[in-house]
Amino acid sequence: MTTERMRARLAVPASFWTRFRSADPGLMAAAVAFNAFFALVPTMFALFTAASLVGADTGAREAVEDALEALVPADLVEFILGVLDEVVEVVAGQEGAIIAVSVVVALWSGSRGVHALQKALARIE
Repeated sequence: MTTERMRARLAVPASFWTRFRSADPGLMAAAVAFNAFFALVPTMFALFTAASLVGADTGAREAVEDALEALVPADLVEFILGVLDEVVEVVAGQEGAIIAVSVVVALWSGSRGVHALQKALARIE
């Protein structure tokens, strides 16, 4: 194999590596991770509030408890059901507003994560 053919074959990986390093991948990864983590908080608010709707019904709560007992250890079942009971008490009568606001904030922060990922990929390309 001649030197010119080797250079031609290595040109694409070398070019990619140069562009990749100049795009500051650590900073871009941090931006994507931050935005993804930031989106988890309102998502969890929405999920726990929606779960409180199920937790308010005793039959549904027993079904959730049975399903959890089959999947996770007893201590974790007690913890999850305790959180569910507290959420039912706290958000009583405000479920719709809390879910709506949480979903909007989760979608906004999730879109920021997607934007950060697109920006990172565009800088590498």
